Amino acid sequence: MMPAATWDPTHGINYTRTQGEVFSQIVESLQNKTFIVTSRLGPPFLSMREAKEGEYLEGNARFMGYSMDLLDGICKILGSSYRIELVPDGRYGSYNKVTKKWDGLVKQLLERVSITTPNIYNE
Repeated sequence: MMPAATWDPTHGINYTRTQGEVFSQIVESLQNKTFIVTSRLGPPFLSMREAKEGEYLEGNARFMGYSMDLLDGICKILGSSYRIELVPDGRYGSYNKVTKKWDGLVKQLLERVSITTPNIYNE
């Protein structure tokens, strides 16, 4: 990845790419990717869709709400996709001072970040 700018104490900042070039590279890096979105149920943002008689819902089709509409729109623009995963305990997240651990969404995010961080700069 080419740097967006360089800096030195004599000349200060030197932009090596335009804002448009940086934006284009970010969009390109997000295309054809599937993102895992961890959430919890909470209408009107995310709720379970009720299956019609004889219908079986799986994957993202199980959910409805504002979050789904927003994710659908973003992914359509970027040419990417997503998969909703519900947080197992259904909680936002709280810190346990005794165990020194988080639960809920915060725990899920911390676990995902620790798994993916080593690869964040790979092209």
